[in-house]
Amino acid sequence: MENPVSVEMYQQIQEYKRYMDSLGEPIRPSLLDSIKILEEIYLQQQK
Repeated sequence: MENPVSVEMYQQIQEYKRYMDSLGEPIRPSLLDSIKILEEIYLQQQK
């Protein structure tokens, strides 16, 4: 894969999601879509 999602990036995404959840703030739908794609790429790399 040309542009892999690093462990650090994946961890930052997870931290951001926890932070937004703790604030009770929704994540914008377009940003949430991007986050899901990055998470899927990361998980595919782990196989």
